[in-house]
Amino acid sequence: MLKIFPNPEHTEANLAPGLHEIPGGLFPFNFVIAEPPGIELIKCFAASRDVSAAHPPGLRKNSLDPLPVGSEWELARIFRGLKDVGLSEVSLVVTVDRAR
Repeated sequence: MLKIFPNPEHTEANLAPGLHEIPGGLFPFNFVIAEPPGIELIKCFAASRDVSAAHPPGLRKNSLDPLPVGSEWELARIFRGLKDVGLSEVSLVVTVDRAR
């Protein structure tokens, strides 16, 4: 599991309002979802302010390195537990099939 924003290419946690595409002009990197077959989950949390300081140290890195094992179970709890923050959360499930 990895954190998409902030990252080495886009070091700010804030994004301008509107639609953002990956890859795109502001985000010049691709995500490759490949074998092994199974389920991948993409989660997006949008907050009304920068909440990075409220995250545990392992989630504060601005890298595309994998996050600590087990942190996926903590993300929703962490974000939902923030006080005085507007929050939106969305998930996308991707089924990875075997190569044909």
